[in-house]
Amino acid sequence: MSLGPIDWQGNGAQLFLNPRLSKNETDLLEQSFFACDQAHQAIGVMSSGTTESQEKKIILLSRSAFLASAEAVNQHLQVKASDVWYHCLPDFHVGGLSIWARAFLSGSSVVRHQGGWNPQVFTNQVREGKATWTSLVPTQVFDLVQSQLRAPESLRGVLVGGGSLSKDLYLRGRELGWPLLPTYGMTECCSQVATASMSSLEHLDYPALRILPHVETRIDEAGCLEISSPSLLQGYLFFSPGGFRFQNPLCDGWFHSQDRVDLSVPGTLRPLGRTDDLVKVMGELVDLNRLQSLVESQLSSDLNPGQIAVLAIPDSRQENKIILVTENSRLATNESASLLERINASLLPYERISEIKTVAEIPKTPLGKIRRSELLKLILLRPN
Repeated sequence: MSLGPIDWQGNGAQLFLNPRLSKNETDLLEQSFFACDQAHQAIGVMSSGTTESQEKKIILLSRSAFLASAEAVNQHLQVKASDVWYHCLPDFHVGGLSIWARAFLSGSSVVRHQGGWNPQVFTNQVREGKATWTSLVPTQVFDLVQSQLRAPESLRGVLVGGGSLSKDLYLRGRELGWPLLPTYGMTECCSQVATASMSSLEHLDYPALRILPHVETRIDEAGCLEISSPSLLQGYLFFSPGGFRFQNPLCDGWFHSQDRVDLSVPGTLRPLGRTDDLVKVMGELVDLNRLQSLVESQLSSDLNPGQIAVLAIPDSRQENKIILVTENSRLATNESASLLERINASLLPYERISEIKTVAEIPKTPLGKIRRSELLKLILLRPN
């Protein structure tokens, strides 16, 4: 039986943080988390996005919530004790932790990925371990397809979450034999909310996402998803230099998300996108407002903040990539390399800015807020 990093039969609080955080940040978050009454017995997972006030956010989940999710996923996927999970996602995400919960309930085994991500090594290790299940993000699927690697015959399914899997990439992966099962989920619900069915692997059409049996869904007036489930979070812990605060976001047992979805086909969910400035890059949530503030502070001695904008543009490998748009042509030419190095030194890998582009004027509201949708059109429609 696979237990992993969590004692599923215990009741102690556990906190999972990105190891790339600084020691000072880690120490502060750990001290505050374990001192918080609401975190008693909770599993804490740090959100990869942040609020507009730049507070750190930890999502509090219970063991029973994880196990309710695991039971539903195991039922949906027909997971058996003889199955082998190949685990290559970090355990500071619910995508990684949920694998251990599914293995614990089903009695299946887990093989851990060794070393950094490499599509050829991954394929070889899956084949050698005779793994039947694994979970990937779209960026990893892209790498497998670009390398023209065929799927090991032992695989029954590859769960793809952490971002949107395009229809083109899905088809290219399936043609190489990868049994791709797109998913939609969120940390607040211990991973999956809706997942393609096993029967979808009988054809090559992009599959519908089936709402899992432990989740009830509805949409609000704005078309945003609301869910009720035994796998929902206990609450949020927000951290700032002034201390921490607890918030329970549930209203009458329902969680309101910022994700627009289509529920018109009974029993299915079709994601339509987010309503805010959080975007997915390589499966990670990136807050464009937070990056904007960081870049503005880095360039405060060089530029007026109104002359720069952080923007996400579509990318076939990463889903989105982060660029810096400026009205100052000097920054996009002679100084671009040193500028990017200076800015990116303070950012996590998936937050880093890949290039600088110049426009005559950045579209803004009368109050000076960047009109990102207009700026995106301006960047995408102009010749390279």
